[in-house]
Parts: sequence; structure tokens; C-alpha cells
Amino acid sequence: MRKVGCVVITFALVAAVGCRSNRIKAEDEGPIIVRNGSLTVDTSDTSAKWTDDGDWSNETTDKMHHGDLWVLVLLKDGSKCPASGQPEQGSPVQIDYSEAGFKAMFKVVGNNPPRTKVSPKNDFRKASDQQIVHDGTGHVTGIKINGHDLSCAGIDTQLDQIKICSSDVKCK
Repeated sequence: MRKVGCVVITFALVAAVGCRSNRIKAEDEGPIIVRNGSLTVDTSDTSAKWTDDGDWSNETTDKMHHGDLWVLVLLKDGSKCPASGQPEQGSPVQIDYSEAGFKAMFKVVGNNPPRTKVSPKNDFRKASDQQIVHDGTGHVTGIKINGHDLSCAGIDTQLDQIKICSSDVKCK
């Protein structure tokens, strides 16, 4: 009887872990969109909101974050960077800006669930639940993923948006 109890408990634990890791996934977390100029950071997912918890954190409801970031740059002429249209993967993602001393850092934190954080906190203000803004007068000058430059010709003059996503599927 004791063995049966142990087997039942073990099975229940395995099932619980399996359900947790394979829970029904409505979809991935929506992309974060960075626009040029004032450096506007939007979450395109209306179930998400920016919360101030040390840095700005993108909190989502019933969405999956895969624990890494994928980046795709869209230029005003319709071209993409990387040119293949396949997003680059890594974390952290650093957005360099022409304003001296400012750069935005996007990173994945936590594991229950993972979420995207943006720093530095004091250089952004919350415009709405779905938008934080840096009120600078500069422009984006570059992007680094895992400390390496993402080479995008025209990023400082032709940038439309930078998509920072929880999966490659959301960045396409």
C-alpha cells in the first residue's frame, strides 16, 4: 500500500510539472516596440503593462516568455535588419542613443514567469500602461545584442521601429 501511495504521489508531481511547463499557451508575449526620437517603448500586447519594480518591467497575463529576446529592426524604406528578416537572438539588448550618457537596456529576468525589464528606470516615464517614454531629443544610433553590434545600415536616419520579442515567431 505504501508503494502505491508513493507511485501515486510521484505520478501527481510529474503530471503537475508537465502541466506547468506545457500549459495551454494562448500565444507568446507580444513584442515590445521601440520607436526613434523621444525613444518611445510600447508593448503591443493589451494584456501587458509596464510596472515600476526597480526598473520598468513588462508584465503580461497568460502569455509565454521563452526566456530570451529576439530583435528585428524595421526601416522606413521597408527593409529589415538583419536583411534576412530572421531576428537576432540574445540578451541583454542595448539600444544606444545619441544623447550623452543614455542607453536603454532590455533584459530577461526571473523564471516564474520570465519577463522583460528596461533600465535605467529614472530615464523613462510611464505614459500609459502600454507605453514608457524617454523624453530626449536624440535618436537611436545602434543596437547591441549580448554586447555585439547589430550592423544595420541607416539605423540613425531610417529607423521605423525595433521589435524586441519573447520568441522569433512574434518578431516576423
